[in-house]
Amino acid sequence: MTSEDNPDQPPTPPMGNDTQEPDETVSSAGTGGRSDAAGVESVSLDEHGAEWTRYFRYDAAYRDQIDAIDSFLDLLADNGLYLFEGACGTGKTLAAATAGLHAIRDRNHLSDARCGDGASFPTYSRLLIVTPVKQQLKQFVEEMRGVNQSLPDDIDTVPTVVMRGRGDMLAYSNVSLDSIGSGSLGDQAEDLRDVTRSAMRFNSGIPLDWPAEMDPPEFSRCEYDWSDPTDKAEQLREQYRYDPWRAEAISMIVADLATSDNEFNTLTVDGVETPYPDYVPHTSDLVPESAFDDSALDQLPLDLQGKFDPFYAGFFAGEPGPSFDFNRAPDGVFDRDALFKIAVQRGICPHETMASLAESAEVVLGNYNHLFDPQTRLLTDEKAGLIDDETVTVVDEAHQIESRVRDMLSDDLNIYTLKKAIADIEIARNLAVGDHQYTPLDLDPTEQTRVREIVNRSLETAETYDVDVADLNDVEDVLRVTMQKIGEYGAEKLADEYDVGWRQALNWGPERLEKSLSDPETVTTTDQFTEDLLDRSFTEQAFDDVSQVMLAIKSVYDRLREEGIYDREPQGVGVGRFFKRWATADRVEYHRQVVLEPRQKDAPPEEFPEWVEGWTPKLTLFNCIPCDELRGVFAKIGGGVLMSATIQPADVFKHAVGIDVVPYPSEDDDDAETTPSEVPLSIISRPDPTGLSDDEIRPTDFEQYPLRFPSDNRLSVTVDLPKYTYRNRGRPTQDVLEMTDTRQDYIATIMELVRSPGNVLIAMPNYREAKWAYEFARSRDVSKRLHLDQSTGSRETTETLDAFFDSGAAVVFTSALGTITEGVDYGESRRKPRSSRRE
Repeated sequence: MTSEDNPDQPPTPPMGNDTQEPDETVSSAGTGGRSDAAGVESVSLDEHGAEWTRYFRYDAAYRDQIDAIDSFLDLLADNGLYLFEGACGTGKTLAAATAGLHAIRDRNHLSDARCGDGASFPTYSRLLIVTPVKQQLKQFVEEMRGVNQSLPDDIDTVPTVVMRGRGDMLAYSNVSLDSIGSGSLGDQAEDLRDVTRSAMRFNSGIPLDWPAEMDPPEFSRCEYDWSDPTDKAEQLREQYRYDPWRAEAISMIVADLATSDNEFNTLTVDGVETPYPDYVPHTSDLVPESAFDDSALDQLPLDLQGKFDPFYAGFFAGEPGPSFDFNRAPDGVFDRDALFKIAVQRGICPHETMASLAESAEVVLGNYNHLFDPQTRLLTDEKAGLIDDETVTVVDEAHQIESRVRDMLSDDLNIYTLKKAIADIEIARNLAVGDHQYTPLDLDPTEQTRVREIVNRSLETAETYDVDVADLNDVEDVLRVTMQKIGEYGAEKLADEYDVGWRQALNWGPERLEKSLSDPETVTTTDQFTEDLLDRSFTEQAFDDVSQVMLAIKSVYDRLREEGIYDREPQGVGVGRFFKRWATADRVEYHRQVVLEPRQKDAPPEEFPEWVEGWTPKLTLFNCIPCDELRGVFAKIGGGVLMSATIQPADVFKHAVGIDVVPYPSEDDDDAETTPSEVPLSIISRPDPTGLSDDEIRPTDFEQYPLRFPSDNRLSVTVDLPKYTYRNRGRPTQDVLEMTDTRQDYIATIMELVRSPGNVLIAMPNYREAKWAYEFARSRDVSKRLHLDQSTGSRETTETLDAFFDSGAAVVFTSALGTITEGVDYGESRRKPRSSRRE
């Protein structure tokens, strides 16, 4: 009887028709000599009797899984790290989750069972499971729902939440509204939130048309004198991030726009009706008609005008936190769709709700960014506090850590950020010298004098570094020259890359381009950008000056916000940190270059080069050796498992990802209080592995479980073709006579494979090339069904795969770096031998 016949059996591992002799199991202790067939055995958990079995979703487990759970628990008893190599279908995720849940919930039992001499098992509070493959999150969700469905009646459901990016979790990013405006999603979202914050903060200058059913406290009204607040007002301002009464009023006012007799319909997102109208509201919608009766103005000051996000305000209305909990989650698991629908239906921000629920979740499912990306990690920690010594971490697809994390640990500064930083300096300088007409603020003479004093005082007392107007001018010059040089570097690269001109290249589809600013083969003490700044009469001190001035700029805007004068989020510390890192970061670990990121736009700013409509240029510090930063990440967590189908050789892998020498977590590792002038160059700490005794180093163990795919079903074939590079393949065209020789050779090979028996996977260098091959095959006499996978959400990817497998003999075209080529759980019925090709 198979697992399909008996739901209490674990899924059958991939074995083919006949039992195969698996490879020998190898452990880091060198004792891998157990029976080759032992890992395949199914063991009844009733007979096993271990406490962890209550969290295992089946009544039986493979011996491999039992061994892995025991090994992981032994390592967690000493804050250790476990390397687990096993082929697809060996149940790695379930084994890791089972051990993690046991460690979180049963500390007393584990102290007795696995800690000797009266020692206590470490305290663990949450399980963080991360993967670099978006589609894999779906498999984790199904696994956790299965765990919750199988729990005994006397065991509480495991609250689980999926972490997704802001683009997936913002209401307005999932609808098409003309009133949203132009620009990138990130910029739009931040602009909407900035205006929302200015409307719902304490001491807001925006008068509200208070709903009749509300009786707000006096301090919530814009006329309240915050220069002399009551004790209660001050206490509540300390307690709440934003004024909950103002947030509630904003939410109610906007909701009334959807129910009033006006031209707006109710906004529907993902098929869910929201409380708000189908347009993005403006702050003028919040203001009562009588607001300007005693004023010479007939509208809000310019700095208080703008579109805002009522969902964001709705989250902060009333008591902090979402108005629902995990009891509303299907089987205790909030995936993106379940959480999103409930949140937008209630008029609250799904993204903020997700972060809030993560604080109380026992299992958090996310991607590599939540663990390894410094900026994402910083924001996640601020909102949910997920990563500390009480976190058990499960890292899926661990063989990808090094390559994926290089990009995350790299630092860049794009031309748009530079433009914003220059504007930050301009506004602060004009306020400091009294040229208020060149700023967004509309101030009377008395206020102008006060603001000038505040700005100059903030500059003069910016930590340990005095900044004056001359310093602002000097740094603005540095930033303007930097913006100019980035444009020149980009133009040089485009001229070298495209003989036909960059506009023609846009028609073919822009590619990511890189221009080195230092020789990667030689260790030097300088680079082209540094030399160019020095040639413009700047000194090396200029890099440090940018860092200090941008810190002072942040102090200025912090003070203006505190005084209720102006609410602006400056580029601040990030820009300054980049310049300082450029000057000081190790030249072996960090390669200096300019990157042109393909990103087409309708109308870039006039001061930018024309070609910016196709690419966004940025200075980049590319991290070549991430092991030290990775060591810092793993030093922060309580313990964890890194699992993959390909980890060997283990010693090389351990060193590459920084877990060869990881110190124990300690209170000293916690973020020490530093002044802004002491902000570290890297958000992630880099513990020094040298000089640690054996007692100071965490244990790390490696175990490998057999590969059970039958050798008869394995075949790799190479074709003698030239490399398929951007330069030699030419533009994508459907006319064979117009193709380059390289493109002709490749399409001939692809078509031969398309017509071969069975299902076929065609993986091209990118989605655009996949679409080209798909359209060419469609135009030819092909009897198979053809499917095209593009860069879409997990739902569309699943639909494409389902159609592919349901079609019988079929072909699917995708990107070699796409979700389909890795991280997809191909069920038993889909694991039959098939033809495949990866370019």
